[in-house]
Amino acid sequence: MDERIASDKTARLHDLEEKSRSLLKHVGMYIRSRRESVGMSQREMAARAGIGKSFVHEIETGVGNPTWTQLSKLSYALGVPFAECIFQAWASDPKHEDMPDSVRRRVAALSDAISQLSEIGVDEESIAPRPAVRS
Repeated sequence: MDERIASDKTARLHDLEEKSRSLLKHVGMYIRSRRESVGMSQREMAARAGIGKSFVHEIETGVGNPTWTQLSKLSYALGVPFAECIFQAWASDPKHEDMPDSVRRRVAALSDAISQLSEIGVDEESIAPRPAVRS
């Protein structure tokens, strides 16, 4: 019985990781599409968002793993609400078709709050500092 529960948890974690990677890929695709549609270079967007050009490239290709704050800065640089950036990516990703409306509302509320905090200069570390790494 315990092995079945552990196997079930492992399968759910694997599914979650796969969905997360897929979402990041689609977020990157949306950001790239939006950036190109407004005629902005990666260098210009990086400068506006205050992040490195190489990291913008990594995000756009689905390789980078940006924080919510970094995504918020990119969406702000593109003139797009953060929630739209996430939802457009989610909508284009078939792995997330089954997302319940209650989760959609929570993601929207969270993304709006992060956008507002980012606009007034509050960064992710101020909200939820990462634990110190022990050597």
